[in-house]
Amino acid sequence: MTNDALQHKVISDIPAFRALQPEWDALWHTAQGEHFQAFAYCASSLEIVAAAAGHKLHCVVGRRRGVLKALWPLVSYRKLCWRFVQPLAPAYNPPHDMLVEPGPDAANLVAATWRAMLASVRPDLVYLPLVRSGSLLHRCVTSDARVAHRLDESTPVALLREHAEWPAFCRSRIGRSRNPPAYLRRRIAAQGAIAIAIVDHTDSRAASFVDWLLLHKRRWAQRGDVESAWLFSDDSRQFLIRLMTQGDGQSRLFRLFVLTLDGAPVAINLLAVRSHCVDLIMNTYDAAYARLSPGTVLIDACVNWAFDNHLDFDFGAGGQSYKQFWSNGVAYATESLHLAHTQWGLAGYRLSQGALWARERVAWLRERASDTGAGKPAESSTAG
Repeated sequence: MTNDALQHKVISDIPAFRALQPEWDALWHTAQGEHFQAFAYCASSLEIVAAAAGHKLHCVVGRRRGVLKALWPLVSYRKLCWRFVQPLAPAYNPPHDMLVEPGPDAANLVAATWRAMLASVRPDLVYLPLVRSGSLLHRCVTSDARVAHRLDESTPVALLREHAEWPAFCRSRIGRSRNPPAYLRRRIAAQGAIAIAIVDHTDSRAASFVDWLLLHKRRWAQRGDVESAWLFSDDSRQFLIRLMTQGDGQSRLFRLFVLTLDGAPVAINLLAVRSHCVDLIMNTYDAAYARLSPGTVLIDACVNWAFDNHLDFDFGAGGQSYKQFWSNGVAYATESLHLAHTQWGLAGYRLSQGALWARERVAWLRERASDTGAGKPAESSTAG
């Protein structure tokens, strides 16, 4: 092995993981890393989410001449007869990518670290959510492993740094001629005193605002019949409070934007503010004020703030109308990938999908039989 060879080590305990922070922070800044690659985010995931799930830390570290060049925080676990690997992250499946030093050797760093992970874990299945299509990691894993399943999604993004004037930028957006940002803000302001607070880890109100955010996000999920075990778990609360209050260097990356009406919150957004972009992580509003569109008013204000600070705005995956309005159709593609490293893993994935289909089919038949027995006509599948 030459002195220039990339040497890999697997970190599997919390003290050694925490000792990585100075190097991790430096690499993250050099690579202009994503929010989900930040040490604060991954440490919170490890000590709250992974610990509760019983997952084993498997952080692959690559160094050349002792200098950190690649870092891939993962967890591994066994389920029945199969070994799984997935990102060290909360269970709501944030985007994912490997953190590597940028430059002409980046593709080799990714490929070598991928091979080191496979050799050290020997997984049957690897799950990587929302990997940007065409990225170095995406090209590496899709060419080297059997893709058992892929889910294509689109992430809208507003390229605000390309525009010089806010009024002209707003006029260039299409689709809200009847309720432009200024009109919605005036309408809610007519009901009382409105204000927008930007809350970081130094603000004593951070934990209470997290509780408000989760309360109304959970009510939104119940109204929409959205299933999310993570959202309704205590892990979600502990993770978000830890993220907002832990006080280390990168915790200032995460901020709550709070819209208040006469001093009471009516909408809250959780954002990550990076050097060149703002990421929307979670947002919600008080349904009692739905007619005043507080959620839209706060999103508008956040985009305006990003514009004033010369930052782009990443809305996260999804096709909601407010995302389409501000992005004006600009988006990047991602894929959530189930990768089979072994034939045994591929067989296990197919078996699990067959079992899932069978459970859903049985549930559908039971519901249909119940409706028929009660004398109710079957509902049309056409949306009204």
